Amino acid sequence: MQAEREVPVVPEQVEPHNTKQRRRGNLIRKKHITLCFSLFLALSMVLGQLIPVAATDEIPAEEPQAEETVPAAEEPAAEPEPEVTAEEEPGVVPIEGTDPVQDEQPADEGQAPAESGDSAVSDKAEVLEDQNTSTYASEEITLEVGQTKTITGYNNDWAGNHSWKSSHKNIVEVQSNGSSATVTGVSEGIATITHSYELWGKTYNETFTVVVSAPTPLGQATVYVYIAAMDDDGNRYSTEMAELLGIDYNSINDSSWFAAGTVDLDLSKLADGNKKETILNSSEDWDEIISQLKSQGINTSTTVNDKNKTNRINEYIDQIIRDTVHSGNGSKLKLAAIGNAVNSNNNDGIKYQNNSSFDANGQSQNNNGAFTWHLDLRFETVHINYLYGCNNIPTGSCKDGDPAGSKVFIRGATMDKTPEIGVLPEGYKVAGYYTTSNFEPGTEWNAIGEPITEDTTVYIRIVPMDNSVINYVVQRGEGTVTDPSKNEAEGKTGLDSFNPKGSPAGSTAKPAEGWKFDGWYSDPDCQNLVTNEQVLIPRAPENGWQETTNITYYAKFVRASRKLTVTNTVSGNMADSNKDFEYRFELFQDDQQTSAPESVKFVKTSADGNSVEGTIAHNGTFTLKHGESVTMEIPHGYSFMTTQKDTEDKGNAPSEHKDGYKTTLTTSHTTGAQNTHVHSHSLTENEEVRYLNTKEATVPSGMNDHDTALHGLILSAGAGLLLLGAIVMIRRRMNAI
Repeated sequence: MQAEREVPVVPEQVEPHNTKQRRRGNLIRKKHITLCFSLFLALSMVLGQLIPVAATDEIPAEEPQAEETVPAAEEPAAEPEPEVTAEEEPGVVPIEGTDPVQDEQPADEGQAPAESGDSAVSDKAEVLEDQNTSTYASEEITLEVGQTKTITGYNNDWAGNHSWKSSHKNIVEVQSNGSSATVTGVSEGIATITHSYELWGKTYNETFTVVVSAPTPLGQATVYVYIAAMDDDGNRYSTEMAELLGIDYNSINDSSWFAAGTVDLDLSKLADGNKKETILNSSEDWDEIISQLKSQGINTSTTVNDKNKTNRINEYIDQIIRDTVHSGNGSKLKLAAIGNAVNSNNNDGIKYQNNSSFDANGQSQNNNGAFTWHLDLRFETVHINYLYGCNNIPTGSCKDGDPAGSKVFIRGATMDKTPEIGVLPEGYKVAGYYTTSNFEPGTEWNAIGEPITEDTTVYIRIVPMDNSVINYVVQRGEGTVTDPSKNEAEGKTGLDSFNPKGSPAGSTAKPAEGWKFDGWYSDPDCQNLVTNEQVLIPRAPENGWQETTNITYYAKFVRASRKLTVTNTVSGNMADSNKDFEYRFELFQDDQQTSAPESVKFVKTSADGNSVEGTIAHNGTFTLKHGESVTMEIPHGYSFMTTQKDTEDKGNAPSEHKDGYKTTLTTSHTTGAQNTHVHSHSLTENEEVRYLNTKEATVPSGMNDHDTALHGLILSAGAGLLLLGAIVMIRRRMNAI
């Protein structure tokens, strides 16, 4: 047996590094591909579930049967509509012998009797009447005498040549309007209205029976009452009369009428109850109306004008004018036409409106029963005629005896105040009313409590109005104001007295030496500034200058200002030019009359010339660096004090600052430097205070010859020791080599 051959073991070969990297990369790529393929399979499974559902939504499961859909091209054509014949027209029945269905309508039924000269039908229509016309009976129309209605006959797009006629014009009048007509009742009776027209070459007739009856007597009616607020000549009531009536004068409209309220009247008791003629045309009718007004009065709470619901017109019913001769301005009872407002004030007369749709009570049948009757009333009026008396007015604006105006009142009105005339010469007022032109004592007239029953002539006494007064007063400081009453003389006060219809002269404020004008004020505390202009010409109040005007204006003066400048200069080899030196500023009054201001204005200027503005309190502080300055506006006559803080006075030596600076100052009104850091002065002119702060480094002095030799020996010994040390160091380095 042959021994089993041993298979040699091949040692594992080590792959090069690049080969390993390449294999590793291939493996990663394979893993990526496997992952992408797995994701693709998962996505396909999901989409496989979704796609069939979407397809089901778009494609119906069952399509409609083919036989249920008829193509448009195969639809049967619509049958033509049969031609419309006469028997199918509504309300038209053809006559025998003219149409296939002529036997359905008797030939002579509904024919209207002919009346010579009364027909509105053409000759052609009358010729065709015996051959091919037919008749249709319509409804019965009822009218009252004087009433008008519109009736509508047969009509369509094919009908034409419409004509209308009345069988009795003395009973009913007809006016054609194509397929419709307007009929008016003339007198009691019955008439036939015939409407003829052509249709497809044939003539047709339809008839309307009209029954005219007598007018329904008037009954109860709620009537609007309007008052003519004017006399026979159209002059409006006086404002005093409007006040007595309790009405708003501005509510009187342009035609001078105002709404007073309503009244319930029994119109059946009027003589002219047929409504054809003027309703109020006799004194008997007026007596009846006024009797009813007196018994119940006007209901003022129902007026269309809310402002006049408390009017007192019922107190003057006895003064109603009974004369109805005035066609346009007299009292009247009327019925408004359709389309007019219920509060219409037209003056078209008192006749019944034939084209109105109102019932016997005067209420609209097509406007929710609104009141349509109007009772327009006028009242007897009297006048107060004003004349200028013997006034000898020097202005020439009026002459004695000239008329000055007139007032209109209801006769019998009782005044509760004296009526005043508003037309007067400029600058004058009424001093009284008299019944004599020369104003005799005992002839004064005021009318208060006395009824005015007749026209009255009144003479006016006029005098110039009392002057308005304006006072001008110097309230604070030193100065003067001009006095217009003394030819512009100057003083502490001034007076301006002038007619209220004129204007004030005004006043000018002038400051004294060293003072300046601050302003005119309307209060003594000088808080409410009127103007800062020296010349004051007062403006009139909103209601104008009045005789009772007495106003005072106050002038205020303040001290004129002076300029104070404080500068700071820093010097020395140890000085710091950026150091802030702090200063205190104080301001004192020279007298007890004027208080020191709370603050003053200043301008701070830097070393490079830049400046800023501000204010500083009268006991405030400020800082200055080298080359900086502060300039302040100081009222004239005030004393000031400037102090450099943190500095101590050393008597005859310069003051010393805590940081080692020596301080001196100079001023523009003194010579030489002062060894001080404080300066005060009464400022009468511009002044400059200059501070100088110096800081120097000093070398010690005063050594003798012995001290000098000793110092030299010490210095020589030190130098020798340094030299010896240097030699030793050099030798050690040489030995080491």
